[in-house]
Amino acid sequence: MKKHGWKILIAAGLIWAAGFALAATLPTGAGFLMLTLALPGLAAAVWGVLLIPYKNERARRFCRVLRRVCLALAALALISAVVVEALIFSGVSPQPNEDAPCIIVLGAGLYGERPSASLVSRLQAAESYLSAHPDAVAVVTGGKGPGESITEAEAMKRWLTARGVAPERVYMEDRATDTQENMEFSAELLRGLGLEKSPVVVVTNTFHMYRSLILAREAGLEASGLAAPVPRIGLVPLSCYVREYFCVVYMYLFE
Repeated sequence: MKKHGWKILIAAGLIWAAGFALAATLPTGAGFLMLTLALPGLAAAVWGVLLIPYKNERARRFCRVLRRVCLALAALALISAVVVEALIFSGVSPQPNEDAPCIIVLGAGLYGERPSASLVSRLQAAESYLSAHPDAVAVVTGGKGPGESITEAEAMKRWLTARGVAPERVYMEDRATDTQENMEFSAELLRGLGLEKSPVVVVTNTFHMYRSLILAREAGLEASGLAAPVPRIGLVPLSCYVREYFCVVYMYLFE
């Protein structure tokens, strides 16, 4: 068994990875989590390849070096996951500035024209703030993505106005395709309204708040946050926090 352990490791790893990759195609709302869970299978398969008893001494030495590199990378990934998730969780309970004359509601995906559960959660938080602050206005931000028949901004404005928010209180920013653009284009819109120096409240889900506030402040906004809960639908909350880990890492490395 030990002699052929590398074969078992490769086969089991590939089966594991293929199973979760297939699960990612199912309409569960946790596709990103499934793809992430496929990674350990791929890692196991790679490890099995590095355990192959090559006859060539140079190949064996090379595999030993690669195994050490892989272990170091795995340790680094584990440490970064703990640190980044701690940062993400540090932003789940922000205190919104109750004197802010404007809120920015971030888009979160549509099914055709219908807001996703995460977006509805954000809109409900936005509606509550606007009801409690009748002089405040809202910027709803989000363009049209794959599978969406209208822009997220348009869907959000429809949702809010259907629930009694006056249309003139809702301004649409309908070009943004990611969180950085949400903030940059919203700041541009606010400059046109003469509100660029006023405090704003960013409305998004808890998992998204830490990164959103950083990007808002980088866009020159005096921002506080109003966190909407993550919908408790199956594995969706876990999937959101796993995906956000990669987004935060990408933000620090490339943005």
